[in-house]
Parts: sequence; C-alpha cells; structure tokens
Amino acid sequence: MAIGNTLEKAKKKFEQIILENNLGYEGVFVSAGVVSTQQAIGNPNRQDYALLEGKEVMIEAEFKGSFGQAFTSKPTTFTGSLAEVLKNPLARSEDRAIFVASLNGVMAYLKRVSGLRHCRDEEPEVCAQQIAEYIHSKYVKVKIGLIGLQPAILYRLVTNFGPSHIRCTDLNRKNIGQYKYGAKIWDGGTEFRSRNRNQITLIVF
Repeated sequence: MAIGNTLEKAKKKFEQIILENNLGYEGVFVSAGVVSTQQAIGNPNRQDYALLEGKEVMIEAEFKGSFGQAFTSKPTTFTGSLAEVLKNPLARSEDRAIFVASLNGVMAYLKRVSGLRHCRDEEPEVCAQQIAEYIHSKYVKVKIGLIGLQPAILYRLVTNFGPSHIRCTDLNRKNIGQYKYGAKIWDGGTEFRSRNRNQITLIVF
C-alpha cells in the first residue's frame, strides 16, 4: 500500500477518534516545533544516527501536556486546532510531519500508545537489542527487511540473524550501495519493490 493511502486512512481514523472522545475542534490546540538534536537523542556513544548527521530533523507536537514526534526533511512550526491539522492536505512533507506528530501527541494523551518520544543517550542500543531478541524468540530464523537505516537496530539484527538474512533500505544516497555490519544498504526508492520484497517475510520500520 502506498504511503499516501496509508496516511489518508490514518487521517480518517484520527478524525473518528477525536469525535469519539469528545475532544472537539474549538479551543484544542497543537503546538509543533523543531526539536534540537540534544533534545531528541541526547548523547549516544554511537555517532552514525541520521539525527546526529543532520540528515533528518524531528518535530514535536504538544497536545494538552502530552507529546508526539515525527521525522521530516522539511521541518516547520505550527499552532492551530485539531480541525486545522485534519484540514491540511498531506501532499507536502511538512504537513505530513505535523499530522503524524499531532496524531502521536493525541494518542499519548489518550494513553492508547506509549513510548512516543525518541530514545535518548544509550536507550537506542537497549531498544535495538530488545527488538532483535523479540524477533528471535518469535521466529528464530527469518528474512528481515529494515526500512530506513537505523544503525543500532541493523547491528543487532545482523548480530542475531546474520547479514544474509537482512535487507536494509535507505533513501540517503551516501548509504546506498554501502555495506553496514556486513549487510548491503539498498535503494529504498527502487530496489525494495523490484528486488527485495519477495525475499522478505518480516518488515521492521
């Protein structure tokens, strides 16, 4: 399913959740702004995260004291009602980021989802280990597709399953074609659809 269709479905569901919980539109405001690298990820030992290299930027939306985040290549600020968030089309990267951050903030407020702020300091390493251990406990050996190069997760997946069981895609031209921890980084815009999809039984985002 195309990402645009997925977000449109999420948008309709989001509107339904707002109505079901009587959040209304008037007087309910989301304030979104750019999160600094220090705020987003802290000071991890590993220095090859996209956030630290400036390839990605994070915005954070606050909704009634709860927070949601989203990655984007086009950060922007926004203050408005949930109705305005829903009214904005999702054609632009900045509007998609505001929508996702706002959605996450509301879900955190409703306590439907937890852990909606990025791991900091050495937490990404712990998270990556937990992901690899969980997958291993469920599937033992499996072909895994990692969408987007997250170095800690890739390292742990390769360590637990071996590089031949991992297909990692990325959109950063600097990474495409390179080998990280023994696994080749494929072009997420073209090669995943044409060469890798049929080889994968589990996808990790």
